[in-house]
Amino acid sequence: MSITNGSDQVTYNRQKKEFNSVVDLIVTLVSITLVMRFVLVIMDPAFTDIKQVGSIELYSAFRPIINLLYGSTDVLLTPINEIINVIGNATGLFPNNVFPSMRSEGFGFWLQERLSPLPPFAKQGIAEYVLNSPPSTWMPGYFNWTALIGASFYLGIRPLVTNSYFTIRNWWENMLIEILYIKKRRDHYDEILQRKNLELQNALNQGKYLENEISQLNTSVVTDELTKAYNRRFFSEKIRELFNKHKQAEQIMTIMMVDIDHFKKVNDNYGHLIGDEVLVLVSELLRRLTPENGFCCRYGGEEFAILMPTISLEQASSDAELIRNEVLRLSFPSAPDLKSSISIGVATADFSTMDVKRELHHYEDLLKFADDALYEAKTSGRNKVIPKRVG
Repeated sequence: MSITNGSDQVTYNRQKKEFNSVVDLIVTLVSITLVMRFVLVIMDPAFTDIKQVGSIELYSAFRPIINLLYGSTDVLLTPINEIINVIGNATGLFPNNVFPSMRSEGFGFWLQERLSPLPPFAKQGIAEYVLNSPPSTWMPGYFNWTALIGASFYLGIRPLVTNSYFTIRNWWENMLIEILYIKKRRDHYDEILQRKNLELQNALNQGKYLENEISQLNTSVVTDELTKAYNRRFFSEKIRELFNKHKQAEQIMTIMMVDIDHFKKVNDNYGHLIGDEVLVLVSELLRRLTPENGFCCRYGGEEFAILMPTISLEQASSDAELIRNEVLRLSFPSAPDLKSSISIGVATADFSTMDVKRELHHYEDLLKFADDALYEAKTSGRNKVIPKRVG
C-alpha cells in the first residue's frame, strides 16, 4: 500500500491496528496452550503402577484429552524443536539430561518431586517407567522446557510477523499499482495509436475518394457525356500534339473522319431519343475497333474523328472497311426496323518525305485532307471509304 496522503495514512494505521489485534489474539492463545502443555508435562499422571492408586478409570477417561493436547501442541513445537536440534548439534550445548530436556534423575526428578501432587510411590513408578520406556514413546518424568521456550518464541515473533506482513503487502501492492499503471499507460497508448490509425485510414479513404473525384472530373472534361468518346476539346489538343511529334520524328500519322449517313432523317422520322441511341451504339463500336494507340473522338453532331498514329494508309483503310460493315449489322432495340450506315474519309501523311513536310505546316492541313476524303465519300453515294495519301 502506497502512503500518498493523510487519508491513506489513517487507513493504513487502522488496518495495521486491526491486524495487530488479530495477531495478538492468536499469539496469546498459542502461548496459553503451550504453557498448559508445560504444566501437563509436570503433572501428567501416566505411569506404569497407576493401578496401585485405583485410578485407572479416571486415567482412561482423561487420557484422550491429554493426548489431544500433546498432539496439537506438537505441531506448534515442531519449528522450536528443529531450531534447538540445529543449535544443539552445531554447538553441543544441550546434552539430553541437562537442557532443554532432562530425565527423571537429577534436576528433572527433583522438580517433579517438588511440583507433582502424586504420592511418593507413584513418583518412584515414574522413574522406573522412564528408565524402561523406549525413546519413541512419551516418557513421564521427562522434564521438557520446549513448551515454555515455544511460548516465549511466539510472543517474541509477533512484531516480526506484523512488520513482515505489512512489508510484503506494501511491496505487493506497490508492484500491483506499478503493473496497473503500466497497463493503463499501455492501454492509453493503444487507444491513441488506434485513433491515429483510424484518422490515417480516414485520410487515405478521403485521398482515394478525392483521387476518384479528380479522375472522374478529368474524364468528364475530355469525354463527351452522351457517346463516352473523347470530346472536341481533347481532339484539338491531341491532334496538335501528335502532329508535331510525328512530324519531328518523321513518322506516319493517319486521321479517319466518320459521319453517320442521313442522320437528320433519323431524328426527323424516329425522334431525337432514337437518334441519341444511334450515336451511342455507333460510338461504342468505333471505340471498340479503334487501335490500341488510337483515340476515338466525337468531332461534332453525328461526326467522329479517329486519330491513328503510326498506322499506314493500307491498314487504316482495312480498319475503316471493317468498321463500315459492322455498322451495317448494328441493330437498335428501340427501332428494330432502323438500319444505319457511315461514310469514312481516311488521310495519311508520311513525314519521312520532304514533299509532305513542305505541304503540311499545321495539323489543320492534315485534317482538311481527311475532311475532303469524307466529303468525297458522302457526295459519291455514302456508305463508302475514301482513302487519301498526302503528297
